[in-house]
Amino acid sequence: MSTSEHVTLSPPTYTQNLTQASNALADSPAFADFLTDLWSRGKVILTVRWQQMQRHEYQRELKQGYVATLEESIRHNNLSYLHPLKASTTYDWETLCQLGPLDPAPHDLIAYIFDGGHRLAALQRIEDEEGPFSTWPVELFPEGVMCCTSCCVV
Repeated sequence: MSTSEHVTLSPPTYTQNLTQASNALADSPAFADFLTDLWSRGKVILTVRWQQMQRHEYQRELKQGYVATLEESIRHNNLSYLHPLKASTTYDWETLCQLGPLDPAPHDLIAYIFDGGHRLAALQRIEDEEGPFSTWPVELFPEGVMCCTSCCVV
């Protein structure tokens, strides 16, 4: 019987390893294909610039401590593809249904975030104009529809 020593990773080492692993996973084409197929069945999920997002009028109040925690987490472990925001939009729905999963949203689209307000606030604090945090996946719904399982005919 062999004896193994228990090794404990220090928080900085653990964070570095987790960040490297999550970045490698998020950058994997196979992972992206898996997620887009999983997500896109009858749904409109586009990458939307944070400047095109606004809080929905019915969004709950923000907790700034949680926003700061999310900001730090997003900077170190960008797992945006696992946590799409949900939003309504007044944009032409037929046009949006023609776009592919994770395509860039049209520049004049406004996404009214009703699920993910804390993540939106964290993105706004990061203020990334062109880098990896300049867009985020958003599941879109037509105005007046907050949740549905299949909005587009596939």
